[in-house]
Amino acid sequence: MLYSLGREDSSVVEWAKCVGPLADAARHFPARSLPDFIESWSKAVSYVGESELYARRAERHEVFRTDEHSQNLSAHAWARFEQRNRLGVEALGRTRETLRELREQLERFDHELSASGRDLRAELADFRTETFASFADIEMKKSDAEEIRKLTEDAIRVTAEQGFTGLAGWMDTKLAETVDVRQRPDRGAATNFAIWKLVAVIALLLALGIAFWIHCGWFSCSAYSRDNYIKAILVTAGLWWC
Repeated sequence: MLYSLGREDSSVVEWAKCVGPLADAARHFPARSLPDFIESWSKAVSYVGESELYARRAERHEVFRTDEHSQNLSAHAWARFEQRNRLGVEALGRTRETLRELREQLERFDHELSASGRDLRAELADFRTETFASFADIEMKKSDAEEIRKLTEDAIRVTAEQGFTGLAGWMDTKLAETVDVRQRPDRGAATNFAIWKLVAVIALLLALGIAFWIHCGWFSCSAYSRDNYIKAILVTAGLWWC
């Protein structure tokens, strides 16, 4: 952690450091827009996460302090929240635009997979087994584990039935859900495992994990992108902005 920065600023820096390797690995993916998508999505998530920290700062001042100075600090934090959350919502919209372009490229990837004769369902079953084995070693509550399991099963089901084109549509739905929850009064942060993180962070990481898994079964990928990235980054995603 970068203690020279505030919690809000340092969270953005640390998140960028964690996601950076994904964009680098994506440059070897057949869909050329994948790195742009990851970069755009990461920026949107960092804005939203930063805004959440400002909102929590404002709420703490409202609960624990009542003097005029604290009221001013709370008002300032709420203003920063509004600014960063708006930037995040706008960035999510741009990310969805990037995803539309990526979806067309993934459709061609689907045709290549189909022509290759590979057993996509079997490869997805392997992904499920390996991913769940990794998740089992991550410290989390049972309720959180159940939420992540449902997301994983859903992403795998969509990919098995509709290919990567369908998975891109699933990702778009999750991004749209994030836009909706971030504009609610509770910001999608009222539950123990915030809804906005489940749909904007965890869901997208799972989708990217599937993409890298299938791609790496065909091409050569680093151990980071194939086996270790999803476990390492999910730990960050699960704890970040908690």
